Amino acid sequence: MGVSTATAERILSRQGNDRNVLIEVFSNLELDWRDDYCQYVTPQPRTEPLPPVERNRAEDPSRSGNRRFAVLPVIAAVPLLLLVGAHFRNVASEANILAIRNEAVHALSKGREAYTRSDYARANASVKKAMSQAKDISAADIAAEALTLQGDVLAAQGHLERALAKYREALPLWSTFDKTHGKGTLLEIMAVTEARLGMLDQARAHFLEGYEIVQSLGPTHIHIGSLRGLGSLAAVQGDRETAHKWYAKADSALDERSDEAMRTDLRALRALLLRDDGRFEDSVIELEACLKFWQQQKHPRWQATTWRQKASVLMLAGDEDRAKHCVSKAIDLYERVGDTLGAAECRRILDEGADYIRSQAGKIEDYF
Repeated sequence: MGVSTATAERILSRQGNDRNVLIEVFSNLELDWRDDYCQYVTPQPRTEPLPPVERNRAEDPSRSGNRRFAVLPVIAAVPLLLLVGAHFRNVASEANILAIRNEAVHALSKGREAYTRSDYARANASVKKAMSQAKDISAADIAAEALTLQGDVLAAQGHLERALAKYREALPLWSTFDKTHGKGTLLEIMAVTEARLGMLDQARAHFLEGYEIVQSLGPTHIHIGSLRGLGSLAAVQGDRETAHKWYAKADSALDERSDEAMRTDLRALRALLLRDDGRFEDSVIELEACLKFWQQQKHPRWQATTWRQKASVLMLAGDEDRAKHCVSKAIDLYERVGDTLGAAECRRILDEGADYIRSQAGKIEDYF
């Protein structure tokens, strides 16, 4: 919309704004302005703007990539909503609006598939198409999903600060729909990104908020991401007992669902807890099983993550030669998917060894 987050929130919540600001927003969205779109409104209490994206300087400065299961579903059944709380742009008939909406949903689905394959150029092309169509029909939910996917691509390429900015841009759009699965999942994704930037308190708050929202929607909705994230926060801070409890909750939520990818992810995290307990051999065995699964699924990024996790175990166990071999495998795979920052993080194991792995920065990289 070309305005600040706080201004966008005021417009979307119909709290009123200056006429000139609204005209500028219409211009940014390539919409035609008419004065009859305006009406006087009763001022509402101003909501606090989201805080600026800041890195916790006490933590490791650069974290890379996006995590495995913070995947936001395309919401095809949500009613159309005006991005600026006015009227639809004249795009002909209701049937045409529905057709454009369906095209946008299809583009986002293809974009998400491309993102999963690490084909980021194709994913970005889909985002651009969907965003353009969202503007044509003023569909806030599609715009929110497009911004989220754009953030996911940036995170996967190692641009975490820019990714977090995109997520925060999407949040007011999802907030328009109150408590939805989309908003709950976006909060999970934001929390993962914040955790990887060392913003642990913000991450915890967003994990808890996302969990509350998704849980309130009923048992058919998935809330694994927040449970997993809360467990990983505990693990990073050395509270392995609490980490086990959160991971157990996440595993229990999977009992009625057949999702081997999520189960494998949780298995790898538990393997890291074994590592932190000094059970190196058991940890390696578990991670090798996880690696075999990701190789069968042909997921280079998740293979890279598991190679790195295995390297961390071997380095702590004193087997530096095998650890370096695993790091090399991880670096090759990260570079294959264009994540130069992920590769750089792996090189820290080579440069700093066990001290880095024991540090909070190293644990964040392993657990998130």
